[in-house]
Amino acid sequence: MTDAFPRARTGDLIVEEVVDEVLVYDLRSNEAHCLNTTAAAIWRACDGNTPIASLAEQISAVTGAPCDQNVVWHGLEQLHQHDLLEGTHAPPPGLISRRELIATLKTAALLLPLITSIVVPTAAMAGSCPGPQGCQGPQAPQDVQEP
Repeated sequence: MTDAFPRARTGDLIVEEVVDEVLVYDLRSNEAHCLNTTAAAIWRACDGNTPIASLAEQISAVTGAPCDQNVVWHGLEQLHQHDLLEGTHAPPPGLISRRELIATLKTAALLLPLITSIVVPTAAMAGSCPGPQGCQGPQAPQDVQEP
């Protein structure tokens, strides 16, 4: 974040909390995102007033595991890639790679922020029959000719 006070996007989203995860449906892109505990905690804490160091402390309190600024920055990077943050994204120079982060976390690898996404077809897309054979594809019933 250029201002280092990230703000979560709230408009055009449908948010559902499920156990330790958060499901977010983006009405703009028709994508559904599943945020794991760490990514969800980072996203919820992004109020536009909290600096990165304080976000790390909040995430540690929520997850019960030590969380440093590198974990927060990697989470912010993913949230930005999925258009779940307002503003621009500029990670600090010298941010360690995800691979290095995994190596340093070792047993606490479950702390890594993770977002899984799928594209949800619109109603029009769900009813269409793409491809050269249309709805008469190879699995469609064919007229049976009696000998």
